[in-house]
Amino acid sequence: AENVNFLRSIIEFAKSKGVKVFLYTPPAYHTYTDNLDAKQLNQTIVTLINMANEYSNVKYHNFLLDPDFSSEDFYDGDHLNKSGAKKLTIKIDSIININKDALSGSKHNMQ
Repeated sequence: AENVNFLRSIIEFAKSKGVKVFLYTPPAYHTYTDNLDAKQLNQTIVTLINMANEYSNVKYHNFLLDPDFSSEDFYDGDHLNKSGAKKLTIKIDSIININKDALSGSKHNMQ
């Protein structure tokens, strides 16, 4: 609850300054995701989706199981290497550019 309240304060401050917030769950290799606590993961993702639905300046995208990432993209189970980081950067840039209208204030959610 404390972390959610802290995130809300950041989002509200950003909104007061006209700043858009892009939240995402990064990709991870299956050896990492297979061992995540399903209940905790679900709660985190639901919280982020709810934030995106509640605040017009927030968008969320989940890359956790994105099939475009393979073992060659990871340094270890939950950290991307240089090529994986480049791939993620290009994906995020593309999402932001495609959704400029959504990032300008509509309630569209980029899940």
